[in-house]
Amino acid sequence: TTTGHREEFFVDEWLDYSPWYSPGADRFLFYSDRKGDLALFTAAPDGSDIQALELPIETGEKETYAHVWSDDGSKIAYMQQIGPDSGYYTQYAVYYYELSTKTIKRVSQNPSNWGIFSPKQRTSTLYPYWNHDSTRLIYTSIAQIGRKSAVEVVAYDTISGDYKRTTL
Repeated sequence: TTTGHREEFFVDEWLDYSPWYSPGADRFLFYSDRKGDLALFTAAPDGSDIQALELPIETGEKETYAHVWSDDGSKIAYMQQIGPDSGYYTQYAVYYYELSTKTIKRVSQNPSNWGIFSPKQRTSTLYPYWNHDSTRLIYTSIAQIGRKSAVEVVAYDTISGDYKRTTL
């Protein structure tokens, strides 16, 4: 707070972390293990009205990371582990959740959008961000090719479904 007073909203046995306010500051998003594996939840600014986001779980450790609210407040992007944790290299995919319809779209790691990478390469997509009008989701795609890596920055258009790729 502006007075320097720290207020704890959750004092419980769960791990709650990484809060992210909605654009209107009427909710915040956070991770918690209160349902077992790490999952995304929302809450009112005072810590009440906690709601779990029912996100699809694929293979792997079932954990979600790097959540980010769209600027218009209508969508939440996140990355989810889709393969086993191998220490140095773990596979993730990028998704977004449409709050009004409660629908989920997987935008990376789909056979229809591999780009320069082959499905046989170990690829991971990381760190989603929204553009300012909340129509494009930008993320990094990394492929492990032997002992080397290749990197793409991908912009996914949520309206047209098109991908724009820049290889680094």
